[in-house]
Amino acid sequence: MSRALRTTLIALALICTFAAGWFIRPVWERGIYKTVAQIPDPFLAGDDTGYLGVVISECREWETKEPISYKIQRRDGSVIERPAKGIKVYVP
Repeated sequence: MSRALRTTLIALALICTFAAGWFIRPVWERGIYKTVAQIPDPFLAGDDTGYLGVVISECREWETKEPISYKIQRRDGSVIERPAKGIKVYVP
């Protein structure tokens, strides 16, 4: 067997091994839900004026993990971003 063919086969075996490991790893690590029932309940946001909408993302400070701001989708579909101070987040 030539050296080039042997190197190619080893490289191909390594690529297949890493690809198989990526597909076999747990589904939750990739952020894919197994069923609709496993999708977490939405977080709702409100402030002193009342209900704002559904929280679609949260920005946190890296070290303390304290929330900095929230992106909130309103009833009309528009998205707003508000600072975390003064926002109350709750599960319905």
